[in-house]
Amino acid sequence: MPVVLSGDEDGRVFASQYMTGEINGVIGTHQDSCESIAISRTQPIACSAGIDSKINVYDMTNFTLRLTVKIGDFGGFTKLFWSTFDSNCLIAASTLGDISFVDPRNGAVVKTMKGHVASVNDIKEVSLQDGTKLLVTAGDDNQCLAFDPSKPVPN
Repeated sequence: MPVVLSGDEDGRVFASQYMTGEINGVIGTHQDSCESIAISRTQPIACSAGIDSKINVYDMTNFTLRLTVKIGDFGGFTKLFWSTFDSNCLIAASTLGDISFVDPRNGAVVKTMKGHVASVNDIKEVSLQDGTKLLVTAGDDNQCLAFDPSKPVPN
């Protein structure tokens, strides 16, 4: 039966049955509100992000917490997005204006892109006609930025 994940302002992440609305229970928690949830289209993995600067990775075959990724000591996450360019890449937008690329299989932060000076609210991948792939973001700093995810991040 199809499953829906949802989060609440207390940080709980719930699994529910789509067809019946029955709540299976809490599968994870954050120390502060849960802001975003992303379910992989290619793997039995889902992720949740909160204002506690943590990303939880869940095994959807048994609804258990697989691992927790902590990025930084403060700030949190506003949006999670599974890359359509790379199915093993989770993209996370932070309240600090950073975009982190995470491998959810092992929790490694592959790279972090910077550019916004305030919270990032949304992320979209765009493929141009010439084959160029871009990551477009919108933030509370009243900016939309375009990043080339194939380029290395300068030191």
